[in-house]
This record gives sequence, structure tokens and C-alpha cells, in this order.
Amino acid sequence: MNSIAAKFFSFILKNNQNRISQEEARNNMKNDKNILLIDVRSPREYKQAHIPRSKLIPLDKLEREAEKKLSKERTIYVYCHTGMRSKRTVKILQNKGFEKVFNIGGMNTWIYEKEYNSKV
Repeated sequence: MNSIAAKFFSFILKNNQNRISQEEARNNMKNDKNILLIDVRSPREYKQAHIPRSKLIPLDKLEREAEKKLSKERTIYVYCHTGMRSKRTVKILQNKGFEKVFNIGGMNTWIYEKEYNSKV
């Protein structure tokens, strides 16, 4: 039973790497204006509502544009609607050599400031 529990906790830790809570992300962004916040949803989703200061780079364009638009020196926070696309984004960016990239989950659980009906 101990080995099963150990494997389970190892799996949980591995799959939560580079994941931080939205509360921690919000506090960090208030204190560090150099953190880059990326929304990987579609332009339509972004226009409906997004987190202030976020930059839209849809997941389907990210792989082509990451090295042109992003700095490997900056801390990057990524979000989407539910956290699944942002989880994939973290892996993509890590494979491209970005080390300071974190998944903050989705807009569906973001309880803080939002901007609505913005131009893309």
C-alpha cells in the first residue's frame, strides 16, 4: 500500500509542477510588474473577458510565435479557460527552453479583476 501511495503522490507532484494558485499569481503580479501574463484562449474568448495586463497568444499560434514574442528571462504566467490549454502551453514553452513559466489555471475560477469587451 505504501508504494501505491508513493506513486500517487509522485504523480500529483509531477503534474502540479509549474502550477501556482491564482491568489499567489495575483499577489506576485501586484508586486512584480515584469511578470508576463499570457492568455492562450481564442480571440473571441479574450474579447469576452480577460485578466488585465494579459497578452493574447492563442495556443494554436504559440509554438510559432513564442521565441519571437517572449523572453526566456522573464517570469511567464499562463492561463486559459479551465487550465488545460495553459498546462499544455507550459510544456510547450519548457520544451523551447523557457524555465520560468507557470500555469495559473483558468478564467472559470478567476475571482479577481477582469476586463470585458476589449479589442484584440
